[in-house]
Amino acid sequence: MSDPFFTGADGLTSRLYSDNNNSRAKLSHGPGSMTSLSRATDPYAGTQSVSNMPVKRRNLKPKLTMSRSQPTLKHESSRGLVASNLSVTDMYKAAATENARHPLIKRKAPRNVPELPSAFPGEDEMADDASYLSDDSNATTRSFLSSLQLTAMQMASFIEDPGNFLYLSHKMGTNGMAYDLEVVDHSEISPVDYYTLSCSGITHFLGSSSDFTPLEQWEREYLLFGRMRKIPFFSKYRAWKNFTVWKKNVKAAKIATASGGITGNLFLFVPALRDALIEIKRKCVEIGASRLFDIVQGTTYTLEEFVAAQQAIQEDLTVRLNDFSGDIHQIVRSACDDIVDQFLHANKIQADHKMTFMERASLRSECRKLTRFLRLTDFMVIDMLRDLAFESVQDALERVQPKDEIPRVILTQSAEEVAAAQKAKEEGKEVADDGSYKPLFTVVVSHQADGQLEVGPSARSFKEGFQNVVHQSLKVIGIPERVSSHEELAAYIMAENADAEEVNREEVPVQDIVSNDDQFESTTADIYAALDGAFESVEDYIDVFTPYQETFRANAAYVDNIQESYRENVDLDLFRSEIEKYTGMRTSFEGIPSAANIGIFSVDSIDLKMKLMPSPLLCLYALETLLPELIDEGATELNDRLGEVLPVIKKSPTNVDMFVKRKKVVATSNLEMQSYKEKQTLIHEMYDLMNNQGWVLDEKKKASLTIIDESVTSIENNIQIAEANEEEDTKRFAAEIEADIPVLSKDIVELRGTLDNSLIADMNNFATPETVITFLTSNEEKLNAYRTHAAELQDYQNVLNLEVTEFEVLEEVVAELKLKLELWRGVKDWGNLTADWEGTALGKVDAESLEKQVSQYGRTVFKCTKNLPGNPVAPALKEQVDAWTPVLPLVTDLRNDSLQDRHWEQINNLIGFQIDMNDESFTLVELINRKCTDHADEITNIATTAVQESVLQEMMDKVTSIWKDQEMIVLPYKDVKDLYVLGDVSEIIQALDDSLVTVNTVLGSRYVGGIRDFVEGWRKNLILFQDTIDEWMTCQKGWMYLETIFSSPDIVRQLPAAAKMFQTVDKSWKAIMKLTNDDCLAVKACTVAGRKELFQTHNAALDKIQKNLEEYLETK
Repeated sequence: MSDPFFTGADGLTSRLYSDNNNSRAKLSHGPGSMTSLSRATDPYAGTQSVSNMPVKRRNLKPKLTMSRSQPTLKHESSRGLVASNLSVTDMYKAAATENARHPLIKRKAPRNVPELPSAFPGEDEMADDASYLSDDSNATTRSFLSSLQLTAMQMASFIEDPGNFLYLSHKMGTNGMAYDLEVVDHSEISPVDYYTLSCSGITHFLGSSSDFTPLEQWEREYLLFGRMRKIPFFSKYRAWKNFTVWKKNVKAAKIATASGGITGNLFLFVPALRDALIEIKRKCVEIGASRLFDIVQGTTYTLEEFVAAQQAIQEDLTVRLNDFSGDIHQIVRSACDDIVDQFLHANKIQADHKMTFMERASLRSECRKLTRFLRLTDFMVIDMLRDLAFESVQDALERVQPKDEIPRVILTQSAEEVAAAQKAKEEGKEVADDGSYKPLFTVVVSHQADGQLEVGPSARSFKEGFQNVVHQSLKVIGIPERVSSHEELAAYIMAENADAEEVNREEVPVQDIVSNDDQFESTTADIYAALDGAFESVEDYIDVFTPYQETFRANAAYVDNIQESYRENVDLDLFRSEIEKYTGMRTSFEGIPSAANIGIFSVDSIDLKMKLMPSPLLCLYALETLLPELIDEGATELNDRLGEVLPVIKKSPTNVDMFVKRKKVVATSNLEMQSYKEKQTLIHEMYDLMNNQGWVLDEKKKASLTIIDESVTSIENNIQIAEANEEEDTKRFAAEIEADIPVLSKDIVELRGTLDNSLIADMNNFATPETVITFLTSNEEKLNAYRTHAAELQDYQNVLNLEVTEFEVLEEVVAELKLKLELWRGVKDWGNLTADWEGTALGKVDAESLEKQVSQYGRTVFKCTKNLPGNPVAPALKEQVDAWTPVLPLVTDLRNDSLQDRHWEQINNLIGFQIDMNDESFTLVELINRKCTDHADEITNIATTAVQESVLQEMMDKVTSIWKDQEMIVLPYKDVKDLYVLGDVSEIIQALDDSLVTVNTVLGSRYVGGIRDFVEGWRKNLILFQDTIDEWMTCQKGWMYLETIFSSPDIVRQLPAAAKMFQTVDKSWKAIMKLTNDDCLAVKACTVAGRKELFQTHNAALDKIQKNLEEYLETK
């Protein structure tokens, strides 16, 4: 079965592949194997394409039949898709018609050309459907002749003379595609590669060979070639082919370059360096297997033991690293020497031979290689040390922060058990291992003097200990010296370039590299955090001791205060409960933990337990000590009391006093007998309590109990005897009392007569009152004895149930004697006082004391004058006291501290002479002698005025003190130099209002006359202050608003007059504010002359500026 698609396909495919491979070789147009062609040309073997499809080859070469008059092209096809019987003339006419689509000729719209498939269809598909190759109008594309764009004249010449032909050549910029040709002149062709076009066909001349293709076949191949180029495979083939070749070449070049670089530069291909690197790596592995600090599994350390163990490990590692550093240097030096020797031998350079420039250059190149080797060695060592540090801290972190949860174990061993275990351990005896987790560290809980619990060592100590260990470990890893900086290897160091700084650059110490690494810092931070967390668990655990600690403190306070608590009120029931309580507490305290495993910490609390456990025993001991003391004190007190009572009751009375005393004691003993017996019983119960507890009471205290029992019995018996004889004794001693009372009454009457002695009323004794005072004092002693005896007799009568005698005359005599003594003592003391006052300077007189003394003596003489009407002494003393009464207010007024100079001037003018308070010769006598008392009322008015003025002055002083230091708040404005504004003035305004109220109050007082000018001056200043601050704040508000606006140059240009006015205000404002900032005292700043008026002027100007601004804005 023939397929029109493959008609002439061999020639078309050959051109397509030939073009893609930029080949100008001639390819066969005859029928052949398409598959074989694709193998030679397709680089993508194996991919599905038209080249490897199993296609049945057909000879579809067209048959050309030429007649003399009109050549005819017959194209046979089994399907008849492209069958035609066209003459050559018709073909050129068709081409001419198509070429008529010249830019100068009106063209018809091209027909739509259907899209070709993206890939060749399979054989069966192609056999069934070849519509995209048919001659249907929808499948036709532009012909080859039309692509040449021949003119009508050229086309006519071909039609008229078939022997004419045109020269063709590849179009510029088409990469030599077979069908991309254009008509050229003969001079423009390439002699080795060109085409000719005639009515018969196209001839391709390539070098010395030529290839002719009939025009019909060329047109068909052109059509198929154009469609095939639209298939993605063929349209992209050239790019694919070029990229694949380029990729292979680049890859091969890179492999060759890398291979040469590896074999030329990699140290593993140099035997001397390879062996050295292997040996260095082995030694690094040996050191890397160590640890900077190690924690033995199953060992519990104290902090000191842990630090000491790590120091020992680090000291050992220090020795090893020193040896390691020496070995590395020796290995590297040997390797470098071998390389240099090999280089000299290979280049036949003698040791004593002077090297040429090229030899020195080659040697430098070799040394640069050795420099890289030395640095590689340093990198290996640094990397090993860095890993050593990281793994060490990581292992430490795993120990202080175990992954598995650690069970909490609490031990309550006794001190004996703990001591036995410790002793066995010290003696080397094996202690059974229960296989449980062994804590890492041990801490001790202790009880401090202030009563608080403390864990030692502290969390801070552990953290600091770990930090020191880590710090020392970093020093250890810095021990190995870098080979690149070793002086013996300096000869092999060569810079990679001409910059010598590369050789001499400062190396960062390995300890700094490690310490600044984020991973290392994070791990060490995790270690410290884990220690803190573990310590927090320990601190939470020790709360278990809090109840015992509180009980311990309570017990200690109980022991300290037990004496005061039980001495006042002995409660045996409380004693018994306390003994029971502390006995049970002793058992409870045995359960105090002696040790505990809390996470990574073993908490040792045996010492704390030993300190707390005796607490209940101390309480019991305190009770055991207190009871004998209480027994002894109670027995002693009771024995003393019974010892006082028993002799009185047992002895028979011989006089009234003894009888009355015994009667009282008997009565008291009857009342207190129950108390005696209760105390006796309590003492016996305390003794029984001690016996029950097994506590021993000494024999002396036991004997006192026997004495108490005997004394109580004796008192009871003697009370019965006294009560039996009481009636008979009462009758006997009542008669004695009745006989003694008249005698006492007679003595009192006689004493009263003595007090009427004329000596007491004799004015001759007024100047020497001591005689009268002595006489009255002696009688006062007798009277006091009579009073005592009378009180005793009345007491006896009361005890014996007799009628009590009232000694009325006695009380009258007592009152009379007391009054006369007071009178004569007043005479004596007044004389002394007046003598002192008369000699005292007026400036030193204590007016308050003077007033008090005169008032006291005034009351005395009034009482004596009233109750002693016939005694002339009282009126005489009254006269003297009254003489000083007018002087008293005068002295008080003159000693008034409120008197000012103006007041003294008024007083001096009033009395007619100058009073100098500093003159010590001016005394009270002179004041009286000059009759100053005649002006007492006027002086009192002046003093009162002075006092009121002083009150007003104090009010004004408060006002002045407010404004003495009150300052204006001045703030910088917009961070501009020397530009300020006022801050908050609310406090100033409030103080101003308060001050004005005070000033107006002072002016309203009738006593303001003396300070009126001063007050008026302040009122004037404060009102000026108030007006100025109001205008100031108004100006500031307007200035701040307009300052921002006139900062704009545009506004200044638009409103030049207003801007000029504002500049004037602005300049003045800045000057005022600068002065205020320099001296910001408020009252000074706001009372400057003319400042208020200046602000008023500025405010008017600012109002006018703002009005102009508003008018300007309205126009906009």
